[in-house]
Amino acid sequence: MALTVIKIAINKLDATHADFNTTLQGLCIQATISGATITYESGFVNYKVHSENISMATAIAVVGLGATVSNFPFFIEMVQTDSVPSGVPNRSYEDDNGNTVILDWVNWKLSNFDIHTATDVTKYLAGEANTGDIVTLNDFASVFDDCVDAATFTAAMG
Repeated sequence: MALTVIKIAINKLDATHADFNTTLQGLCIQATISGATITYESGFVNYKVHSENISMATAIAVVGLGATVSNFPFFIEMVQTDSVPSGVPNRSYEDDNGNTVILDWVNWKLSNFDIHTATDVTKYLAGEANTGDIVTLNDFASVFDDCVDAATFTAAMG
């Protein structure tokens, strides 16, 4: 069970500020009532919430409201031999001749990460498979339509 961190600029929660967001404030109040751990740092409020309490749709909505979501376990539905889409971190590298090489999913992931096959033969890869470390969900906005949360992934595995 991961503790997902939702980082929000304090001005988005201040009703007197031009960047105030009522929806985001409501989500923060709900997170607080539900027992989220809250810390403050340099103009940001960090909410640490158990990842199983956040759906993929909620995480994506929070990103859309201007917050940063990290350490949220998610999986990308993909075809192994397809090129990694634009916008995905580390999708390419420059070869010795100065040419940009676009990776496929098999070569994007670290060797110690598996491609998982669901009962319906859909293939999934963990969001952190390229780094082996905590990633920021915001960095995967270009593939949000192909992402599922851990609960959905577990159900798909049967």
